Amino acid sequence: MTKKDHALTFIFIFVVTLGYFGWFMAELDNELLQQELASLKYNSSEIRGPHK
Repeated sequence: MTKKDHALTFIFIFVVTLGYFGWFMAELDNELLQQELASLKYNSSEIRGPHK
């Protein structure tokens, strides 16, 4: 492998790793957001009543 091939391999691995890390962080944030929205939904229905 030439020096250019090593650089391209390194860049490819870096981009794939960064993409996977970004996806993982988005999934964690998505779960937190779902819990937060569910909490707000149930808390607001208890305060205002179920028919409003």
